[in-house]
Amino acid sequence: MNLINKFPRLESFFPINDKRFVVIDTETTGSNRINDSIKEISAIEVVNGKINKKSLRYYELEPKNVNGGNNSSDLLLNITKKEIKDKYSNNSLTEDERIKDIHNFIGEDIVVAHNVGFDFDMLNQEFEYRKLKKLPPTQFACTMQAFKRLLNINDSNLSLCCSVFNIEINSK
Repeated sequence: MNLINKFPRLESFFPINDKRFVVIDTETTGSNRINDSIKEISAIEVVNGKINKKSLRYYELEPKNVNGGNNSSDLLLNITKKEIKDKYSNNSLTEDERIKDIHNFIGEDIVVAHNVGFDFDMLNQEFEYRKLKKLPPTQFACTMQAFKRLLNINDSNLSLCCSVFNIEINSK
C-alpha cells in the first residue's frame, strides 16, 4: 500500500518520498515514564511511502516494574497479536539482543508513533539502561499531532484516527 496515494495531505506532515522511517508501537506496564517499562515492542519500516512487511520486528520484554497497568492497542498491519507472535517474534534472542536489534533497526531514521513523546521516553529509557546511544527528539514524528492538525480537531485517540482513515483494528 502506498501511503502517499491513500492520504495525499499526509505528505505535508511527513515528507516520506525518498526516505526510510520506522513505525513503532510499544506496550508498557503502565503510563509512568519513569517507573514503568516496555513489555512489547513492534517496529516496521516504510521506504518511499511503502510498507515493507518483511521488515516487521516484534519482541516481548521482561517488564522491569510490573504494576498491573496495561495500555495495549495491538494495532500493526491488521495482524492479530497471535499472528505477529507466530510469524515475526524472535524471542530466542536475549533481551539485550532484542533491544540492540531494535536500536540498530531504527538507526538514524525517523521513528513514527502515535503519541510519540511517550514511546520516545520509553525507548530511550531502554537504550540508556543498556548503554546504547539515545535517540534525539528530532528523530521522531507523531501521528497523533499530525492527525490533530490534518483534521483541525482536539480528539486524537488511535481508535478515532483509524476510524477516520478506515483502518481496521483487530481485537486483542
